[in-house]
Amino acid sequence: VSVAGASHTVALQSRVSSGNLEQQQCSSIDATYLGVLGLACSNGVITANNLCHKKCISSASTQVVIRGTSYTVSPSSDIEHSQSGHIGCSDVIAGYSGSISLSCSEGTLTADGTGCLAFCSASTSVSVAFSGLTRSVAMVTQIAHGGNETVGCGVAETGFSGNLILACSNGQVSLHSQTCFESPCSQPYQVLLDGTTSTWQLVSPVSHGGSITEYCATANVAYDGNITATCIRGAMVPNYAACVPACLTSRQTSLVVGSYQLTVNPDARMGNGSSYQKLCSSVNADLEGTLTLRCTMGSVSLNSACVPSCLTSAQATFTVGSSTVTASPAFRMSDGSSEQRECAAVKAGLEGNFTVRCQSGSLVVDSACVPSCLTSAQATFTVGFYTVTASPAFRISHGSSEQQECAAVNADLEGKFTLRCESGSLVVDSACVPSCLTSAQAPLVVNPYTLAVSPNSTMLNGSSNQMQCATLHAGLEGTLKLRCDWGNLSIESACVASCLTSFQAPFSVGPYNVVTSPASRMANGSSEQQQCSAVSASLSGSLALHCESGSLRVESACAAACLSSHSASFMVGSYNLSVSPASTMANGSSVQRQCAPLNPNLEGNFTLSCTWGSLKVYSGCTTSCLTSAQARFMVGAYNVVASPDSLMAHASSVQKQCSALNSTLEGSFTLRCQAGSVTV
Repeated sequence: VSVAGASHTVALQSRVSSGNLEQQQCSSIDATYLGVLGLACSNGVITANNLCHKKCISSASTQVVIRGTSYTVSPSSDIEHSQSGHIGCSDVIAGYSGSISLSCSEGTLTADGTGCLAFCSASTSVSVAFSGLTRSVAMVTQIAHGGNETVGCGVAETGFSGNLILACSNGQVSLHSQTCFESPCSQPYQVLLDGTTSTWQLVSPVSHGGSITEYCATANVAYDGNITATCIRGAMVPNYAACVPACLTSRQTSLVVGSYQLTVNPDARMGNGSSYQKLCSSVNADLEGTLTLRCTMGSVSLNSACVPSCLTSAQATFTVGSSTVTASPAFRMSDGSSEQRECAAVKAGLEGNFTVRCQSGSLVVDSACVPSCLTSAQATFTVGFYTVTASPAFRISHGSSEQQECAAVNADLEGKFTLRCESGSLVVDSACVPSCLTSAQAPLVVNPYTLAVSPNSTMLNGSSNQMQCATLHAGLEGTLKLRCDWGNLSIESACVASCLTSFQAPFSVGPYNVVTSPASRMANGSSEQQQCSAVSASLSGSLALHCESGSLRVESACAAACLSSHSASFMVGSYNLSVSPASTMANGSSVQRQCAPLNPNLEGNFTLSCTWGSLKVYSGCTTSCLTSAQARFMVGAYNVVASPDSLMAHASSVQKQCSALNSTLEGSFTLRCQAGSVTV
């Protein structure tokens, strides 16, 4: 038999007669089979009447697709063939509603998830429309399919009351219904007027669009008019357009009257557009008249008819000659009044009268004062290089004069001068002339001397004085004339310079740089002969020393010698030699000496000559051959070395036996000396 595509072999449980039927339970074939199997016998042949079907057991599973996602599901109990079962959607996905249908066909399980309905998640947004507005509202909590959530209209739009009913259908949120309306106003609200904030209470609720009116001064005492507050969706919105600023007593405006710069405040609060009049004296006691204050949009302005008087503290400054004078009234003066005063009352030394007038609080002076010149007055004038200051001995009236001796103001002056007083200033008419004092100086330049010359005693203007040049400096000769002209000294000089023993004249002789000085003072133009050796032991000959306007000039015939400390170097073969004179050699002299004292290995002579202090060597020295000198040569296979038995002179030779070098050799050889080297 075949059940659900599987073949099975069954047998009779007992003998069955032909034409008879044996029934067996299908579960005897397989525990998952249901039904009855009939086995019929016909003439010894068994045929099956197969009514077996395979069931779906609870451990079986299948896939179900819910909203595009596949899930594995199993029945809660066995399901017979062609039968169906159900499991809850929430068993597969938490929060889902509905059921999943499971069907069984010959042991094969299938599932249908179309009966599952999704929930609506919290924060899911939905578009809602009310009162002409479209807004987005989010779910607050998770709602199952078919459920509702109530959200306040104020969540969607500030200023609205009522509720929005949100419905969930298979995961989709929609607006089920709404009862939204504009909120009325019932809460306290803030009023801000020109920086002043206050909180106002509502006596009763105000519906949307309704309004109330309050005084502006209630919000800010500095304003007049009314504030209109309108309810807009639950909030009161104040309108300050009708508020206009008043003028408080703290408001100020400036008042300028003459030299007075004042500040005026209202005496009481002034409404916009109002005005009032007050006395100028209430602002300042020194003022007269009235002024009008007006308030315009919070600003105070005024129209002034104030005029100032002149107090005793007022001052007027005016000039008399070179003097600046300050005057004040004796009593308070009304505007336009005047007062006459004596000039001497305001400043000593003045004459005449002046008038003080009061004009708008300022003093005006009409002066007829003239100054005199007091003993404290000074006048400065110049006499030559002298600057002199003079004062009157007594007070001098304007236009008068006084004469004084020049010596009274400076002992170095002669003559007289006149002081005149002109409008308080002194004017000098001078006939003073200066003399030349012993402190006066005149420059004198006689190369190499620059001197300052002063008279031995005071010289009158125009006088002259003769002096010996030597009195000015020991190195000068001749005379000079000193003259005084208006306090200035001038010189007519015939001075010439001599040459003192302290003077020095440098000159060179060959390699020597030497300095000479006169043996005694030399007059200008004189000469002195000297021996060169007196200047330097290295020199010979003579020189002439000439004095020319204080300067020394040398005319030299000196020549340089060669001293015993001098030396000259020269080479002889490999020997580097140095030689010095035994004593001082005159320029151009020479001396011949032997070479051997310089080195025992040398022979011959050399000549030492002196030319302008320099030594030169003319060498005839030659080198001897020492016993240490060697000459190598070959004799057959023998390499032999020969040396002199004793010192050999240059260019000499000696014959020696070969056997002396090697006992196997015969014959003789010749050893020659040439410039210190031996050859064979």
